[in-house]
Amino acid sequence: MAEVHSPDPGSGAGIPSPHDRPEVWGPRLLRILEQQVGQFQELDGMSREQAALISAGRSDELLSLLGARQVVVDRITRLNGELEPFLASWKSLADDLPAHLRDDVRGRMQELDELVRTIAARDDADQRALEQRRVGVQDELAALSRNRNAVAAYASNGAVNRPHYQDRSG
Repeated sequence: MAEVHSPDPGSGAGIPSPHDRPEVWGPRLLRILEQQVGQFQELDGMSREQAALISAGRSDELLSLLGARQVVVDRITRLNGELEPFLASWKSLADDLPAHLRDDVRGRMQELDELVRTIAARDDADQRALEQRRVGVQDELAALSRNRNAVAAYASNGAVNRPHYQDRSG
């Protein structure tokens, strides 16, 4: 029985590369970008909610939200993996796209850039707010410890008043 060898897709021998057909990969690229925009919009909403939870000091709800955010980040990471082949050769691929599709792709990329910048700025502000809160709690704990030490020192110095003089005559 003879072995059948299929040509290497990159060799151009017989099987066209998917990159040779922008009518195939262009709409796929746009769908992936649209999915990413949707995920980043969801992340943006969660980022807004996160800021509100931090300012309200609702730690339990914040932790729950951070868990939900991680699920969205994982989906974004998966989509980034799907985008990688396109982005790696974007300069050569972009010229092959029809103008309307190229404009749509660039528009989605700009939308993604704006969402990423907005979320990153809000997350930076949230990080600063959490740091301020941490310092505040640390200061309160230090003050509590100082007060506790002062009470303990006062009690150990014989703070219990015993009469020094007694009137025994009556």
